[in-house]
Amino acid sequence: MEQVLNIRASVVTAPAPAALLALHVLADAESLSRGVPQACLPHGVDVAESLLPEVRQLAILLAARRQVPCARTPDRLTDAADWLAARIVLFELASLALPAAELPLLAEANARIRALGQALGLSLPTAQLAPLSDARGVLLVYSRLPLLPDALSRPLIERCTLVRSLVRLRAQPLFARLGL
Repeated sequence: MEQVLNIRASVVTAPAPAALLALHVLADAESLSRGVPQACLPHGVDVAESLLPEVRQLAILLAARRQVPCARTPDRLTDAADWLAARIVLFELASLALPAAELPLLAEANARIRALGQALGLSLPTAQLAPLSDARGVLLVYSRLPLLPDALSRPLIERCTLVRSLVRLRAQPLFARLGL
């Protein structure tokens, strides 16, 4: 099932002093890798995760940290908490709107972030639960990324390029500590 993280082009005042940017992020961009035209993407998507390989790279690294050596690589290395943790770190998410049933997933993602930060000697962001604002099963997340809301009115590829440059800046020190 295709998952979309909802990050809208509006500034939201958070309990923290800084304003947060809301965006729509296509979290499962399998359709893009098969060459599906942009017009076929879900309405309202601001950023396609498939154009941000750092998210996949960090999710795989998080999964690899907890894998027990075995004779064969598992069919699926990553899980939902790895992906959520990677998004929280690289998109600098402050909060996410999740159903109550997903609270353990957020707790696990935050635990993996704290463990990685402690192992690397880095202060990595964790995220809080925000009230649900949409009943369609779309996650609403709020980012600390310094992206101007008018940048989100640009075509999808341009938006992804802008976000990718910010994600790369965020990922560089983390991946350098990991020797990548």
